[in-house]
Amino acid sequence: MFKPNGIFHSGSDSKGVGLFMTKTQIETFGGNISVKSEPNIGTTFTIVF
Repeated sequence: MFKPNGIFHSGSDSKGVGLFMTKTQIETFGGNISVKSEPNIGTTFTIVF
């Protein structure tokens, strides 16, 4: 999920780098990101420093 080119929707301008860049920045500052997702319900990203 947090890899480059990891696209999970059909947006025509998607490059698949958003979550990768976010994770990289968070980890650079000593944090951690996790994800919990349920189909047709939603997704929660948790960031801890």
